[in-house]
Amino acid sequence: MHKKWLNYWKNSLTDAQRKQVNFEKEKYFVVKNIDFESGVFPLPQTEALFEHEEAKYNKKKGVKSPSDSKWVQLKSINILFSLFTAVPKPDYLSHSKSSKPAYPIWIQGVLSKKGELSIPEELFPIIPRPYLTPSAGKTADFIIGDVDTVDESASISQVSVKNWDDYINYISKVFKEVSRQELSAFSSEGYRIEQESIFFSPDEERGAASGIINLYHHLIEAAKVPSLLKKLIQPDNQKTKKPVQVNAYMQNVSLHLGQMGDSFPLSITQRKTLSTYLTSEANTVCAVNGPPGTGKTTLLQSVVANEIVNAAIKGGQAPRILACSTNNQAVQNINESFSKSESSLQKLSGRWLPDFSGYASYLPSTKKSPAELEGINYIKLDGSGTFQILENLDYLERAKPYFLEKIGVYKNQSFSNINNCAKVLQKEILDIKSTLESFSIKWSAYSKTWKEFIKSYDSINDIDDYLKDNLADQNKLQEDLNWFKNTEELIITYYSKEPILRKIGCFLGFPSSLKLRALEIDKIFKKCPILISQKLNRKKYDSLKFCNTQIDSIEELQMVLSQWKRLCDSNGIKGTPPCTEDELWSLEWNKINTKQSAPCYFYDELDIKFRHHAFQLAIHYWEARWLSEVPNFIMDDKKDSKGYFPTLNRWEIRSMLTPCYVSTFYMAPKFFSFWQYDDENESWANPPLLNFVDTLMVDEAGQTTPEVGVAIFGLAKEAIVVGDIKQIEPIWNIPSKIDEGNLSKNGLLNGDVEPLMNQYESEGVLASKGSIMKMAQTATPYLENNAEEKGLLLREHRRCYDEIIGYCNILAYNGQLVPMKGAKPSNTLFPAMDIIHVEGSSTTQNKNRFNTYEVKAIVDFLVENREKIESINREVIEKEVGIITPFVGQKRALITALQKAGFDTFTMKIGTVHALQGAERSIIIFSSVYGEGDVGTMFFDRDNKPNMLNVAVSRAKDSFIVFGNRRIFNSKSNTPSGKLGKYLKL
Repeated sequence: MHKKWLNYWKNSLTDAQRKQVNFEKEKYFVVKNIDFESGVFPLPQTEALFEHEEAKYNKKKGVKSPSDSKWVQLKSINILFSLFTAVPKPDYLSHSKSSKPAYPIWIQGVLSKKGELSIPEELFPIIPRPYLTPSAGKTADFIIGDVDTVDESASISQVSVKNWDDYINYISKVFKEVSRQELSAFSSEGYRIEQESIFFSPDEERGAASGIINLYHHLIEAAKVPSLLKKLIQPDNQKTKKPVQVNAYMQNVSLHLGQMGDSFPLSITQRKTLSTYLTSEANTVCAVNGPPGTGKTTLLQSVVANEIVNAAIKGGQAPRILACSTNNQAVQNINESFSKSESSLQKLSGRWLPDFSGYASYLPSTKKSPAELEGINYIKLDGSGTFQILENLDYLERAKPYFLEKIGVYKNQSFSNINNCAKVLQKEILDIKSTLESFSIKWSAYSKTWKEFIKSYDSINDIDDYLKDNLADQNKLQEDLNWFKNTEELIITYYSKEPILRKIGCFLGFPSSLKLRALEIDKIFKKCPILISQKLNRKKYDSLKFCNTQIDSIEELQMVLSQWKRLCDSNGIKGTPPCTEDELWSLEWNKINTKQSAPCYFYDELDIKFRHHAFQLAIHYWEARWLSEVPNFIMDDKKDSKGYFPTLNRWEIRSMLTPCYVSTFYMAPKFFSFWQYDDENESWANPPLLNFVDTLMVDEAGQTTPEVGVAIFGLAKEAIVVGDIKQIEPIWNIPSKIDEGNLSKNGLLNGDVEPLMNQYESEGVLASKGSIMKMAQTATPYLENNAEEKGLLLREHRRCYDEIIGYCNILAYNGQLVPMKGAKPSNTLFPAMDIIHVEGSSTTQNKNRFNTYEVKAIVDFLVENREKIESINREVIEKEVGIITPFVGQKRALITALQKAGFDTFTMKIGTVHALQGAERSIIIFSSVYGEGDVGTMFFDRDNKPNMLNVAVSRAKDSFIVFGNRRIFNSKSNTPSGKLGKYLKL
């Protein structure tokens, strides 16, 4: 069954890549009778394309003139071009479903300014899905082949492609495999084949999914499906589990060993999530539901830091952590967060290697320019990047003394041997772990003894009388101890002086004698701290045993309490571990209300004092290991080989400095693979490194379709998947009907179709409706109290004022978010939530909807308030204001108008919600576009989903201002816009 699903997702991804190439929206050129075999393009078109692309590239950077010193000249351009054009013949048009020319095969190339072509990174051609059977649409007339033959052609070896001639030969082989005709002699009934080529430079990478498809091929052919991948595809029928509870934190306190930054400790639900993840069983898919502004990145930082410290303690290989997302912006956000982590430990902060920083490396496309990669660590497929600079003897000559100087300052002694440095640093980390373990052991001893102690005190009205700062009250314990010791003496004294006749009477069992003894003993026990059982007889032995038991219990408690306090005092710890979540929240709110910036309770203190210290030590431990082991690596003449062992060796060495690798799903499979010769097929193969990554972290998983994201789980042993299905949904490229066909073709739609499709949709597995986040929720064993979805939930929201996030809380999260920023002060420039009424309806032109009335109102508002906004926020308005609108047409109209008004629209975030996903601004303007006369369901109310308005509103830190017609927000409606109208009190 696993293989069926893998094949389904592979086919779905292949289908998604076969979309019609839409060159009409690009700056394109038409070239006739071009000789592709020569690999040379005409200079006039080449020069025109370079002029256009250079202007576009520089415009994105805010550089408008070639005379500007910052103007970048492009040396080469990635282009996409059709090999020929198929034009419908006049006599065929009478019954043709489409009169447009067909461009059935596109290839890529790298074009120089001289018009010379060189081979691209992605060799496989693009064959649009409409030209393949089974037919994907009613208007498909031109057919070049079928889906299966395209899949088969993907297995044609690319190893021998070294130059343009090889590339054209390879393309010819693929074309013949697909069409069963020679490229030079191709014909199609009803169409005239013209040697006319369309070429342009696409904005988006084409054929980017080839690495994922190759990974699918190997997973399908593998004898065994990797364990983590199996759990994602078909989760065990396991009972749901609750997350780790606060009262269990202390027994697992030494599992959390590292913290990346020390500016802030973990929040309550971040800590619960991390504790649960660290105690998970092997190969568990841990889903984390991360609503906006709840600290998803901080959580991932803690996962990375913990892996780095744990591996340093073990002393073996450095950890290999892969952070993946579906788009480059999310990837860059992760990478930046790992580069900006700060430390107050001045002698330990930063890297102890010259000209090097950060803890992660970006794995980009080779098309990324040096300007785009400036200031970050990166590794390209060709081996170029940060490590090219570091892995040489000249750098080591500088790096070793630099490191020795740094550790000498830290330890206040001189060092000459790098291996000894590593041992010294590892010893310190082990000491920190030992201290954390001591806290666990001592607290366990105290807790056990306290529980035993209070069993005797269960009849006391308020056991809290025996607590001070959540610990047993030493003074109260001493009072009781003194009482029991004194009572013990009084009992001994009484029995030594008891009248002889009473003793004889009690011995003989006379009721009067026993009663008199009981009265005397009861007088002694009259002020006993605990209730004396009626069953306790008044014999000397039993009375003394009772007192002695209490004395032993108190003294045992005093002993373990003293041990705990000495441990805390010696380590500068002031807090006490809370035992319940209510206690934690009470401490958290007290910290906020009293505006305490320093850690104010036990777990905060451990994060800042110990775990961050351990992380900084571990970073330098791995630096020492790298300095020790990299010389042999540099001298290895096979170090750059693509074979299995050299590839492993490179990852092991580089992971010592940047254990976290950040990539899109499209690029990661290309990096985590190697080359080997397949004797059976007498060709080279490119198998993946299955089960190679220690930890896979998926961010923005709610935006990732299954066919794109599933395969990467085959590379990893563990996975933590973070996302939010209430924010931006994936862009699905597979229509439902084609999806049903793919499911049937792979034997996954047997029986009654509708119930199965509903089940698959709820599990998130469909290429037409699913997401990796939904799949992870299905696969994870964890379920929070009162939660709608499975997974661990981050609840504390700190980005927006309470009035703003309150709407999102009602709209999408069933009130489970905990606003932490507070209410907006009354004396601010704009309200937290507001609407500025704009009369007038929208206009639709070429399927683009826009509203000129709203455009004018927004521009006028920004012009009028520019100085006020900039004076209050002390930042240019373009960095303080973001504009969100549902329509691209409105975005274009806004940009044009704002530019005319003198605003820098390259800096200002303007667009659909995708433009601000993961970002934030002080003020968010929402241009609704619709007017009162517009008909149909509004875009942001479609399917009654909260996603669009949830993202839009939650980008605003201080104010969310709607520009639109008040009457379209029907507060009596239960739609997202209706709830917004109600929240705006319309």
